[in-house]
Amino acid sequence: MKTERLRLRPLRSSDAETLHTIHEIVGHGRSRRTLEELRALYREMEAMADSDPGWHGFVIELHDGTIIGDVGICTDRPEERQAEIGYSLHPGYWRAGYATEALTHLLDVMFSSRALHRVVAVTQADNVASRALLERIGFRLEAYYRSAFYDYRAEAWVDSVGYALLAEDRSTAISA
Repeated sequence: MKTERLRLRPLRSSDAETLHTIHEIVGHGRSRRTLEELRALYREMEAMADSDPGWHGFVIELHDGTIIGDVGICTDRPEERQAEIGYSLHPGYWRAGYATEALTHLLDVMFSSRALHRVVAVTQADNVASRALLERIGFRLEAYYRSAFYDYRAEAWVDSVGYALLAEDRSTAISA
């Protein structure tokens, strides 16, 4: 998948080191995966066919091949026509519209090719930049979860928020 400035391609196990470094810098920390665990996960993802349910990860790279982040989408039960997205971007590329461009393109593809009804995203409540990104691309705040996410770096439970985007809202946003 290509956009004006980016290419989104399926993750490969050879991307693990670069993405592990980005996740460490960002403090992504949803799991405590080692580099080897991440490589193994990416090998599993590589082995899955596009039509298989589950997490499908994509590298976000500039057209010159520089990896700047990743985005994933999970469709555990395709018959339910719902998915969850997740993303991370190297801080050196923040505030340049890259995450907006990558997510907008992925959502356009997923809503049209998989006939999705709803996509959700969860982020830490105090992650103002991520929340603004989700709202900018049309997601609506639906839930506030108290002490629902364990932040391994802070060694504390933190609040998180749930956002959702419906296909009908996406179509309205695109045509507006």
